[in-house]
Amino acid sequence: MSPAHKSDQGRFARFAAFWALAALGFLGIYQARYWFESWGGGVGDWFRTPLMDGPVPILGLDLTWAVVVAWLAAGPLFAFSLHRALNREQTAEYLIGTEAELRKVSWPTLEEAVNSSLVVVLTVVVLLFWMMGADWILARGVEGVLFR
Repeated sequence: MSPAHKSDQGRFARFAAFWALAALGFLGIYQARYWFESWGGGVGDWFRTPLMDGPVPILGLDLTWAVVVAWLAAGPLFAFSLHRALNREQTAEYLIGTEAELRKVSWPTLEEAVNSSLVVVLTVVVLLFWMMGADWILARGVEGVLFR
């Protein structure tokens, strides 16, 4: 069965997978500008030429020719690859199954989560002091045997 026929299933898992991969792709494309800017000679200088005074509003990123070329070169390929990857039948089935399993989980309340976290932190602190004490005692014993 094609994923197009299951568009109503696994919506949240597909949505999360899309935005996680999109964020990684955007970061990769933006970081590709460093590769363009590292080119030697006049080409690298041209890539570093700013297209506007100051950074892009809200994003705070400098817009240069390197950024534009990276988006024009890799953007369509990334969008096609992302669409293709998330709409493969195996991927869609996996995401649908993942969301179905997550719906079966009984999630703790805030109070249960806080109490469980406090128990873990307290246990770690107790074990920390226990290990520090054991280390101190053993170190004194070894010093007494080796350095007498």
